[in-house]
Amino acid sequence: MKNIKQILIFFTLTVFLAITFIPFVMMLSLSFKTNADIYADFWGPPVVLHFEHYSRAFRAVFRYIWNSLFICTTATFGVVFLSSLSGYVFARHRFPFKNILFYAIISLFMIPGILTLIPMFLLIKNLGLLNTRWALILPYISGGQIFGILLCRTFISEIPQDLFDAARIDGASEFRVYWNIVIPLSLPILATVGIMTGFSLYNDFIWPLIVISDNSKQVFTVALTIFGGEHRLDMGPVLAGYAIGCVPLLILISFGMKYFIKGITSGALKA
Repeated sequence: MKNIKQILIFFTLTVFLAITFIPFVMMLSLSFKTNADIYADFWGPPVVLHFEHYSRAFRAVFRYIWNSLFICTTATFGVVFLSSLSGYVFARHRFPFKNILFYAIISLFMIPGILTLIPMFLLIKNLGLLNTRWALILPYISGGQIFGILLCRTFISEIPQDLFDAARIDGASEFRVYWNIVIPLSLPILATVGIMTGFSLYNDFIWPLIVISDNSKQVFTVALTIFGGEHRLDMGPVLAGYAIGCVPLLILISFGMKYFIKGITSGALKA
């Protein structure tokens, strides 16, 4: 009976996994087809592989992918560093109104991001940062810390206090305690914050569209939309562009999945 139950669970999970991959497989299949092939046999595999679609898409979006990677890497590093530092302070230090300040930060979750677009745009404009990479990096860092602080504070509070006491007895400074104890022991949750932040920033569309007008500084999501508009009658290159854009995210999740799962399952989301 137990084996039958395990087989049913395995079969169900396999079916859901297959359903999850259907859109991705269809995107790859259609990216090798011409419009005539798509209209003639939408669900069938491509008869002739049109690799020129990928060369066209690669030439069109490559530099924008680099722009996105630079912005996402810089902003994600800032989010992870400041979130871990703030999480350490909230988890291991006592100061007046600590809980009030922490819950005030967490309460920002209740504000929809769309409501902050106009105030943030005016702030960036008044600072003279419009049409610069800082117009993306600084808001990404400030807005991405909320969830990171929540995760890091909860995770760091689970680290045994004896480690911190021993380090301070040995004469370690606060930053040395943070760098040599908190960072190494918090790698799983830092990877979780980094991956979730990186995915969110890489896929952002509205904010770059608003604050970046220089084509050379534009990010991948906006550039691919423009490329799709230029080739709206030829879907192969457009879907090839989407497939190329997925590669950095696949690499990120491939190398960070172990730490991501460990961070999620180690009590980081405990209430």
